Amino acid sequence: IYDFRIIKTVSGPDDEPCYAAADIYGDVHLLQVRYYSHYGFKVGSSFRGKVVRYSSGSRKTVEPENPWFKPGDKMRVTVASCTPLETGEGFICDGFDENGFSHTLTLSQVPAGNSLICRVVKIRKGKPVIEKAEE
Repeated sequence: IYDFRIIKTVSGPDDEPCYAAADIYGDVHLLQVRYYSHYGFKVGSSFRGKVVRYSSGSRKTVEPENPWFKPGDKMRVTVASCTPLETGEGFICDGFDENGFSHTLTLSQVPAGNSLICRVVKIRKGKPVIEKAEE
């Protein structure tokens, strides 16, 4: 986990807007604006993050710490809709948390009520990946 600072907004791959973030060693990493705009980043903003992917000869992938959630956290999700999966084995459900963020999760059955307790598995591209928590 390192400290990063947003130094500018640039045009990244495929001309997609990206935040250019410098790490403590001066290396610059790109974060796609579409995934992190809700984090409130501006030029000069600092954040903590970790390198989640790297390989020789290519850019490292950085995941900023989510300001609202971290892996292992539990949250209440209000279920708005559930649709059967095309395979017929389960349901894809859409819902939202108390902060108003939307979430999608796969369940084996339609929940009995309209809310679930969910656990954050990981953060990916600025959003929590969640699963129904065992009660």
